[in-house]
Amino acid sequence: MKYAINAKKMEVTEKIGLKIRSKLDKFDKFFKEEPDVKVTLGVLKDKKTVEITIYSAGVIYRAEVAEDDLFYAIDKAADIIERQMRRH
Repeated sequence: MKYAINAKKMEVTEKIGLKIRSKLDKFDKFFKEEPDVKVTLGVLKDKKTVEITIYSAGVIYRAEVAEDDLFYAIDKAADIIERQMRRH
């Protein structure tokens, strides 16, 4: 997967990057070609937001989650993406 991880009003640490990659690398089995993954992290009021968009072969999978804990938001967004992929 080709990752583009951006952050607004926060810093992307190595731990956050590893968490995102470990959660999303398991989706490689769903794709024949390498997909583009765009992850945007941010802060909205007192919530941490995670937006994940995966582009592959003309199909777009997208999830947007706002939670108190950033790592929980990453997990929840990955679960939403997985449900979309299984449905598709």
